Amino acid sequence: ASLSCALVVLECVAALITELSCLSAVGELWGVPTVVASAASGLVVVLCVVFLSYKQVEVVGVALGLCELTFVLTMVCYHPAPSEVWRGAWAVPKDAAYIEVTAANIGAVIMPWMIF
Repeated sequence: ASLSCALVVLECVAALITELSCLSAVGELWGVPTVVASAASGLVVVLCVVFLSYKQVEVVGVALGLCELTFVLTMVCYHPAPSEVWRGAWAVPKDAAYIEVTAANIGAVIMPWMIF
């Protein structure tokens, strides 16, 4: 049981590192130094865990998740042709930077315990 517990703790730490590295990359896009973005992200996580109840953390998570609806709203406002949307959904760029960002997103979003 101790070995299993240690492996889960290690996996959780690794997952947190990948998620914070993804947030650092977003900070870099906005011109924020990586160290500052990582520290700020880590501080927000620690403050949420220490000072908020489970229900409040859940509300924060849902609110942040709802921000992703801006992508759908943007698409609707842009009025793309359905054929263009369909073609774009299946087109995979061969650019190395695109593949790196895709791998980072998969690593930051898909966690092993979410599969089961």
